[in-house]
Amino acid sequence: MTEKKRLIDRMRDFFTDIEKDIFVAIGEMFEERCSWDPEECCLEPLTNYIETEDEIILTADLPYVKKDNVDIHVTDDMIDLQATLDQPVHFKQWGTLMRKTEFCKFHKHIKLPSIVDAENVSATFKGGILEIHLPKKVTRLKIKIE
Repeated sequence: MTEKKRLIDRMRDFFTDIEKDIFVAIGEMFEERCSWDPEECCLEPLTNYIETEDEIILTADLPYVKKDNVDIHVTDDMIDLQATLDQPVHFKQWGTLMRKTEFCKFHKHIKLPSIVDAENVSATFKGGILEIHLPKKVTRLKIKIE
C-alpha cells in the first residue's frame, strides 16, 4: 500500500509542477504591454540590440522621422527613446474594432542588460534607422601587487 501511495504522491507532485509551469508561462505571455497607445497617439518602435564585450549596440526602426525629431536619454542602466513623426500615420481599422486611429510619435523605455558609460554614448541616424553605441562601464580594475 505504501508503494502505491508513493507513486500517487509522485504523480500528484508531477502534475502540480506542470500546472505551475503552465500558469507561469501564460502569465509571462500576457505580462508584456501593448506596443501602441492610441490615447497618447504613440507607437513603440521596433528595436534590437547586440551585446559585445565592450559595448551594447542598439538599433531602432524610426520611419517617417527626421534626425532633429529624435530624443535619447540615457542613464547607467536605462535608455528612453522618443521621436516625433513628420506626418501622422492613420489607420481606419485598428485591432478588432472598426475605429480611426492616428499615431504621431514613437516612444520606448528600455532596460539595458549591462551598466553603460552614459557620458560616452554615440548615435547615428540614417534612412530611418537609429543606431546607438553604448560603451560598457568598466567595473573591473587590475590591482598591482606589491
